[in-house]
Amino acid sequence: MSEEVADRLRSLVKDYQHGRLSFPEYRRLRTSLLDSLDREPGVEVVAAEVIAEVITQPRSPAPAPLGDVATARRAPSPDERKFAALSRSQWLGALVLGLIVATLGAILVVNRGGHERSRVPESGTVSTDRIYEVIEPLMNNPDWGEARIAAVNASLLEEGARQIAARQQTEWFQRFAAEVRRRLESQRAAGAEGLVPDKSSLAALAVTIGLNLDDLDAPLTPPTRKE
Repeated sequence: MSEEVADRLRSLVKDYQHGRLSFPEYRRLRTSLLDSLDREPGVEVVAAEVIAEVITQPRSPAPAPLGDVATARRAPSPDERKFAALSRSQWLGALVLGLIVATLGAILVVNRGGHERSRVPESGTVSTDRIYEVIEPLMNNPDWGEARIAAVNASLLEEGARQIAARQQTEWFQRFAAEVRRRLESQRAAGAEGLVPDKSSLAALAVTIGLNLDDLDAPLTPPTRKE
């Protein structure tokens, strides 16, 4: 057998050893190579010697299959898995905290809006709002001195009887009228004299907002003063 054939045979054995050829492929190529010879005496013996020579050489480790390499690269270590679990936990905690903060913020905004609306009278004209602004300070201050009452009454008269009548049925105006009524009844019970518009700022205010001095329990009536 020529040296060329021997080299080819050695190459086949090495390819099989290193995993570049499967066993069926190696057998097929080896058989084809031997069949191409003229079956000279000693061919099988030489072939066996060549194979033995190659086999006895140290075998290099076979390369890992691509699938195994990819799997090894994708497989996380215990520390990596622990870090990933911790990251997910932190992310979920941050999400829950953000939702809680957003909810509390929305509640505060709604409550503040409701508080602001409760302080503002029902929608109306600018003149009507002015009436509320004139009355509110007196309602929120226990000091109902003659000067303060006279100032509020003068401001209401400037707004006009028609604007006052338009607000008489509102809740805030009804509360104001009830307070004026209560104070008049308290002064009468104490024996106060001269509770008439010309001598009492409180009596003049009562008439301006539509109270009947002869019957304080009567419903409010439209003011009779001219604008």
